[in-house]
Amino acid sequence: MIKCLSGRTRLCVLASGFMLVGNVAFADIIDATSRVTSATVLPDRAIITREVKAHVPSGAHIVSIKNIPAGVNEASLRVEGKGTAAIKIGAVEVKHVYLSELAGEAERAKLAELEAKQDERSLVDAEIAALDTRAAFITRLVNAGAEKNDAAGGAKIDFSPEKWTQAWTLLQTGMTDTQKELATKRIALRKIDVALQKLNQELAQVRSTKAMERRDVQIHLEASGESDVSLNITYQNNGVTWQPVYDARLDTAGGELTLEQYGQVRQQTGEDWSNISLTLSTARPAMGSEMPPLYDWRIGIFAPPPPMALMETSNYAMAKRAMAGAAMDSAMPQSAAPEAPPAYVEAVQQQAAVVSTEYAAEFKVPGRVDLKSTADATKLYINAVKMKSVLSARVTPRLDPHAYLFVEATNNAEFPIIPGAVAKYRDGTFIGNAAMPLLRPSEKADLSFGTDDRVKVSYKRIKDDVSNPALIVGDVTVVRQYETKLQNLHKTDLPITIYEQYPISDNPDVKVELVEDLTSKDSLKDPDNRLGVILWKATLKPSDEKAYTLGFKVKYPKGSPINGL
Repeated sequence: MIKCLSGRTRLCVLASGFMLVGNVAFADIIDATSRVTSATVLPDRAIITREVKAHVPSGAHIVSIKNIPAGVNEASLRVEGKGTAAIKIGAVEVKHVYLSELAGEAERAKLAELEAKQDERSLVDAEIAALDTRAAFITRLVNAGAEKNDAAGGAKIDFSPEKWTQAWTLLQTGMTDTQKELATKRIALRKIDVALQKLNQELAQVRSTKAMERRDVQIHLEASGESDVSLNITYQNNGVTWQPVYDARLDTAGGELTLEQYGQVRQQTGEDWSNISLTLSTARPAMGSEMPPLYDWRIGIFAPPPPMALMETSNYAMAKRAMAGAAMDSAMPQSAAPEAPPAYVEAVQQQAAVVSTEYAAEFKVPGRVDLKSTADATKLYINAVKMKSVLSARVTPRLDPHAYLFVEATNNAEFPIIPGAVAKYRDGTFIGNAAMPLLRPSEKADLSFGTDDRVKVSYKRIKDDVSNPALIVGDVTVVRQYETKLQNLHKTDLPITIYEQYPISDNPDVKVELVEDLTSKDSLKDPDNRLGVILWKATLKPSDEKAYTLGFKVKYPKGSPINGL
């Protein structure tokens, strides 16, 4: 194991206290090549392994690896290796290098592409200028008219009447062709400007502080003889993250829900990765390793904040919800691709191998992966989980006279499904987006898959009585009753849940009472502590029709204005 000492140039030594034998000051420096061979990406960082190859003579040497991206977490750096002869690894130095010129092959390539596009724009500009000159010349010819001399005695074109038709036709044709060419060139110029804007944005992504700052790692080692050396440098880098995204695909005919899991990986280390082994891990070190301590729990009399503070708090909450909704809407996928023609054999996606422990899961992406260092995310297929599913319908008739198809899905996998955005498909048709909660093995989640048009719903008020006392004082009594009718038009039995609602009083002078004689039996009141909510559960056979009623009574002082009823 290697420990690193802080400083501009960091010195890492073996934890055992080992230092190289011999005079390190006189050791020769051997430049070695390195490449990223594997990465384990966590939600907020990555553990990266670089392979270093070198040939060293017998004795003490310094193996130098240059231009490693600046995002290296130097405290996490470890070195291990092997050689064809016995070797000893000693101190490891990490030097900060600030480049004086543009660094990175990607940036130079992007600059060359940008320069070529700018040259293309200059050529089109020149062509437009030439066409403008031609158009101006034709206009002068038209304005010259048929007079021989102008007022100043200058020469003008003399068109005899018999040549006017020929002249006008020639000028018209010339001007038409010129204007068409101008329009074509201006369209080309507009497209070039769009391409230039995109190239400049891409260059800004590549040209970052990380690209202008690098790390050089120097590994002190001693070889017992001439040796080929293979070293692995492992370190953490916060420039790589991943988050799960899901496609929930419901087959209503079979009642089966398949949850396809993808990993969106963002690699912004400043270095492109090629042909690496990639693993995605659900471990979350950002959550912290220490349990939070308990402090004094104090209570007191609440002092309400000033009205302005309340308004700011409310506005902040509304803005936060709006931004969250906009972020979810932006994740909406494109429409599902059409099915392949029957002549083709459908491709089978390779699933990631899953290594699950009691505390985390790791998904080993099949094959080798290329990841460019950009702000764009790379979407990688991980696996598909067949979830135990129970289909049912739910309805809130007071708000919407439509039934909604729900799936109660159980996580059958041996690993947790971590939170992420989910795109929902019903029989191949995109329905909408939602958020997938954390689902531990055997835990359940409810997913809505849109309206169920095979459940007929009707809702109406069937009683509205008002008792107004004759005296000036007294209570007004309002009795209302609502009826929900349902019919199952499916060919199979359908479990259904009806959610109804009655008002809750915020004033002690306003009293609300549920009238049991006007309310259907076998109801559940205040489910999940949702006050004022009442629900019924039933299973409707094909063509079955059922009705459910809700009745309540409201009393309030006569003459008092009441709202919300």
